[in-house]
Amino acid sequence: MATVSVRVDDSVKKKAQQIFENIGLTVASATVLFYHQVINYGKIPFEPIAQNDTEYLTSIPNLEQSIVQGLNAPKKKLHKESSLKW
Repeated sequence: MATVSVRVDDSVKKKAQQIFENIGLTVASATVLFYHQVINYGKIPFEPIAQNDTEYLTSIPNLEQSIVQGLNAPKKKLHKESSLKW
């Protein structure tokens, strides 16, 4: 199993962590989920856009719904020795 280390502003981490907690995730589980979605989609699973973009602001509820759907989707066994736990 690999370890991933990322530097991010404290305020960004706190805001993201609060959102993750609201939907029942930890920072670690959200990161693992992101990696799995990248693999499933074969690309970044969202369109990177500017923070003040109106489309971005109106898409947040859809993004949250997509995350929940991804969590509820049937789990694929990625590797026969995987110890990944959801």
